[in-house]
Amino acid sequence: MQIEIRFFGPLREKAPDGRLSLTVPDDCRVRDVRTALAAHVTPLWPESFIGLLTVSAFADEHTILRDDESITDGARLAVLPPVNGG
Repeated sequence: MQIEIRFFGPLREKAPDGRLSLTVPDDCRVRDVRTALAAHVTPLWPESFIGLLTVSAFADEHTILRDDESITDGARLAVLPPVNGG
């Protein structure tokens, strides 16, 4: 199935228009999206950005998603890196 991923924070600069279309298996969960996305961008992104991806949250239009939640075809997900500041 096809999903759209939008990036925020420093991850946004690594994708054209801040988004990416990704093909994932039909019975996909958030953890599978995380793995597929990391595999897709590893040859393209520096290692530090891959590390940031592994600690980022995934969300849909309504809520932050847990790794075991199912994803539907056509889902639009956001990758939200941790926030620092003071």
